Amino acid sequence: MLDCLPIYHWFHCGNPYSGAQGGMRYLVAPAKKADPADESGKRKIEYLTATIWPGPWSLEHTADEKQSGGARCRRCLAARTVQSRTG
Repeated sequence: MLDCLPIYHWFHCGNPYSGAQGGMRYLVAPAKKADPADESGKRKIEYLTATIWPGPWSLEHTADEKQSGGARCRRCLAARTVQSRTG
């Protein structure tokens, strides 16, 4: 069982986190999308996506149908609205 993840700052800086537990491999990665409540388009919603797949191979060498989450199924693990930085 996955006991902990890195602190929020790790993901806020754009870093992914991956590992393995038993026969399951996982990747937790940050993502951003436009805030629909903000008409100016400057605010972004930050969230985490999680992808899991069976071992022993890497994500790139695992068939898409064996992967769960990620680009196919964006599961919101954490969300926070932040002001996008300009310049």
